[in-house]
Amino acid sequence: MGAHSLEKAAAKAESYALEADYEFARQSLAAAVARACISTIEAAQQEANAQDTLDIYQEYSKLTDVRKEQGFASDFDVSQIKSRTAAAEDALYAAQAARAQTIRAIEVVTSRYPAGRFDVRRSFPGQPRAVPAGLPAQILERRPDLIASERRFAASFTG
Repeated sequence: MGAHSLEKAAAKAESYALEADYEFARQSLAAAVARACISTIEAAQQEANAQDTLDIYQEYSKLTDVRKEQGFASDFDVSQIKSRTAAAEDALYAAQAARAQTIRAIEVVTSRYPAGRFDVRRSFPGQPRAVPAGLPAQILERRPDLIASERRFAASFTG
């Protein structure tokens, strides 16, 4: 094999490595978007829980006011429930802000202006099926980062 053939083989191996790098970057970006979507769904569920908690405390606050008027609750009882209602309100605002922040993270990763208007579902989809037992180890051979490393290794011995 001549020097020209070795150089050509090395260049070809490096070209394949660059293709694999590109595919790895593409898959990494897709994974980053998926992680951001999962975080947004989690934040939406926390927001819903915070809203439910606030609704309960607001209802309890009304009942405590009625009980106070009837002489069955003290000023302390009223102030306690008002304090808990305010804390639940703060928790709701924090959950809403967290969800808005995760939406902006998706917009940044997807190269959209982070305006917080991206529509993301509020619940997780159904669970995927179980991974079959005995999944072949050859599946690792499809990983673009491993392919790129293998091609660079080959290029280093042919160049």
